[in-house]
Amino acid sequence: YLILSLPVDGIFVPRSGVLVDQAVAPVFDLGGVLSNLKNRIAVVGTAPASSSEGAVAWNVAIVRAQTVADALSRAGYQQCRK
Repeated sequence: YLILSLPVDGIFVPRSGVLVDQAVAPVFDLGGVLSNLKNRIAVVGTAPASSSEGAVAWNVAIVRAQTVADALSRAGYQQCRK
């Protein structure tokens, strides 16, 4: 297995699923590298949650996973499991 963990605080606008400008190119580059592999990957999103923000955090995590999966697809990686 190969597990890659991206720094949530460094690539997303706080409390959102939007990539910060500085993260767009590195995530795109990662998709290009991963497109050379035949393996499929799973993209899992995370978001900090407090007991009062559980549903909001869950939605942010889903949006973040979709954002990264879409960015990887645009970079040429076509085997994301969403």
